Amino acid sequence: MNYILSFFICILLAITTYGTNSANNIVYELSIKSPIGPAVADYIERGIQKGIDDNVSAILLTIDTPGGLDKSMRQIVKAILASPIPILSYVYPSGSRAASAGTYILYASHIAAMAPGTNLGAATPINILTSPSNTEQNQKENKESKLETKQINDAIAYLESLATIHNRNKEWAKKAVKNGASLTEFEAVNQNIIDYVASNPISALKKASEKPLTIHNEPISIPKNITIIPLVADIKTKILTIITSPDIAYLLLIAGIYCLMFEFSAPGLIIPGVIGSISLILSLFGLNLLPLSWLGLLLIIIGSTCLIAEIFISSFGILGILGTSIFLGGSLILIEPNALNLSISSPIIMMTTLINILFFMITITLMIQQKKEKPKHGIESLIGKEGKTLNNYQSTGQIKIEGEIWNAKSSHSIKNNETIIVTNITDQTLIITSKKEKKS
Repeated sequence: MNYILSFFICILLAITTYGTNSANNIVYELSIKSPIGPAVADYIERGIQKGIDDNVSAILLTIDTPGGLDKSMRQIVKAILASPIPILSYVYPSGSRAASAGTYILYASHIAAMAPGTNLGAATPINILTSPSNTEQNQKENKESKLETKQINDAIAYLESLATIHNRNKEWAKKAVKNGASLTEFEAVNQNIIDYVASNPISALKKASEKPLTIHNEPISIPKNITIIPLVADIKTKILTIITSPDIAYLLLIAGIYCLMFEFSAPGLIIPGVIGSISLILSLFGLNLLPLSWLGLLLIIIGSTCLIAEIFISSFGILGILGTSIFLGGSLILIEPNALNLSISSPIIMMTTLINILFFMITITLMIQQKKEKPKHGIESLIGKEGKTLNNYQSTGQIKIEGEIWNAKSSHSIKNNETIIVTNITDQTLIITSKKEKKS
């Protein structure tokens, strides 16, 4: 009995050991092949977390990027620094670069490598706001503005802190930020910025297995025999990529506003209200992840309010023109200048402006026509119509018109059963005149 029990325990241990070793021989590969924005940051962050949950041996992060948004870059750096498993950042393939935000990611990684024919650097932050006074000062005195100085000092301190964590070159980090310095792969090795140069991912991981690592005060090693499993972007990342496009986010905003305008003008349709609400939610979610100008969004909200008010207030287009002008101004400054050159395309802004103008030209035309048209319903619709008197009277009496009996008033005497015409209405009393009198 004891032999049988021992046999099953050995089998169980073997299966467990095999499963653990199998998991520890796996490396997940994540790729950055575009500017670093919210979608890329979310993809990398979730990829690292999946590697942690699956207990893989390491994460291989291949990089080819011109840079990206500071907020997204810091999100990736935080995920790397918090990771209990090794993160190997590898500038690959040949001809790639890890510029600007990519340099920060390399410095933050546990292991940094580059392929032949690659480069890194140019980590100077892009100035987001430059006032006219600062521009004049730069032209006259050729000095950095206070805002630029703060941004640069903050970036230098951040990159130097990352260099300290992994014992990398702090002096060059300062040059990369302040002077926009760049290096080739071999220069980066010689100046202790990266760990080594490798021709392909397998070679990069084999060299990484020879390097002792300590993560969160725990010694960790990467196995020599590994299996690389690429993690491709899922549907969430693809959707996030779409809605964080400035043009798409802006069009969703426009669609949401127009759908709500239709809902407000004809309550009870429901479908325009639902579509408009969903469009606005998606738009605001996407804009929140972009370098959004709150002033621009406020102007768009004010302009939209004027557009909606035009439906209920007969201003003959004044509110519409004012709202369109404010809306145009907000659209132009909705996205702040940024490192990725993200902006709303001018043709789309002009197209939406023309739609607004066309919409309110039609609205004004319809309002003018409505004013000119005779009422088709109610007591006002009786003006100009003919009827018959029901009695003889000098100034007041009753008439029958369209099957209804009304009190009437006239400035002259009218005989019974005489044809009359309604000329006006006062206090629910019809002002009439004899048809013969009117003809004469």
